[in-house]
Amino acid sequence: MSALHEQMKGFTLVEVLVALTLTGLIMILITVGLNLGVRNWESIINIQGEQNRQQSAQWMLRKLIGQARNEVLYDQGGESMIAFEGHPDEVTFVAPLPGASDFNNLYWIRIALESDDNGMPTLQLSYLTYHTQQSIKAGVSEQIRIQEGDDQPYLIDLARDLLQFSENKVNLLPSPGSRLEIDYRHNPDDLSPRWETEWKKQKQLPDLIRVRFFNEQESISTELMIKPQVHNYEVKQLAL
Repeated sequence: MSALHEQMKGFTLVEVLVALTLTGLIMILITVGLNLGVRNWESIINIQGEQNRQQSAQWMLRKLIGQARNEVLYDQGGESMIAFEGHPDEVTFVAPLPGASDFNNLYWIRIALESDDNGMPTLQLSYLTYHTQQSIKAGVSEQIRIQEGDDQPYLIDLARDLLQFSENKVNLLPSPGSRLEIDYRHNPDDLSPRWETEWKKQKQLPDLIRVRFFNEQESISTELMIKPQVHNYEVKQLAL
């Protein structure tokens, strides 16, 4: 009888408590591990999403600036200049919008680093319709008009002013950096190529455009080299 009683003897209270404690610790470790795994996965997804957004914005930037047209404008005195004006922190030009079915529909486009509603820097695109009729080359546009009797500025200056306050705006890239720097390379016939910080009232497009974003530590976070495609067309025409 005593032998049967020994065989039927169960766990002691201490053994049960130890088992429950170990089980609880194992469950805690499993839960913590799952949470860390989920957080790491979400972090990877967020990083990949941010990288995809940056790559899309960089592609858009290359596409826009690369399609800048060498449209010729005239001031009131008859002086000609190209429809392109570059500054160290912004650029204004004429080009078709990406995704447009008709590449003959051109727009004034301005790209600059602006502040969003929360005060954060964002790479912003603003645009206005550009008409290719002879009237616009004489200084008159449907959306950009020069008032008679005023001190007549260049048409592109008026375009820049209107683009700054245009409602047609697109945020290409939020928080691309603390500072934007754009340079324009010129390759004159008699001199070696050099970079310019401005490109104003010129007769032709720059040979190469360099776009750089700087972070808060003033290190370059992104650098793009963009060549206007019009130069490629000129090379092909010369080859023919």
